[in-house]
Amino acid sequence: MSDVKKFPIWKQAVEDFVSQDPPAAPGYILHDRWLLEHFEMSKPTSGLYEEIARFNLAFLDSKTKFFAALRDNHQIQFAERDGGGWRLLHPAEVARHSMSELAKATRAAALKAGRRISNVDVSELNDRQQAELADAAARLSRVRQIARKETRLPRPPQISDRSNDG
Repeated sequence: MSDVKKFPIWKQAVEDFVSQDPPAAPGYILHDRWLLEHFEMSKPTSGLYEEIARFNLAFLDSKTKFFAALRDNHQIQFAERDGGGWRLLHPAEVARHSMSELAKATRAAALKAGRRISNVDVSELNDRQQAELADAAARLSRVRQIARKETRLPRPPQISDRSNDG
């Protein structure tokens, strides 16, 4: 077998992940150490800010491209875990996870817009500008309502182990 590796190294990591034996199944947890090993990276040993920042940017870039390639070329998708690492999603989970991520982003954007709209010095506005502000507040309220309703999906069926062990 050849020791020739793909470049950039994240492409080799994609090939290594896809060709695992046995293949990763939904629920599989992928950890940073696997990525670091397959990206041929190691965490900086010195506490130099520049070195740590350079490492973090390189790791983030490779990780982003790795997950994008798995998603776009192999229909393999992961969800970030609170405890660290990423969990391989079952295809039935992708829509719910995507809508949940959309809801989080929408809530964050609406919260930021709401803070800005509610903290305007109205005494500095003329009648037309006050009407614009009131219209923006009403539209923001409608966006929040839609986001609450539209991001809720029915729960997917439970995924069970369908192996035939005997």
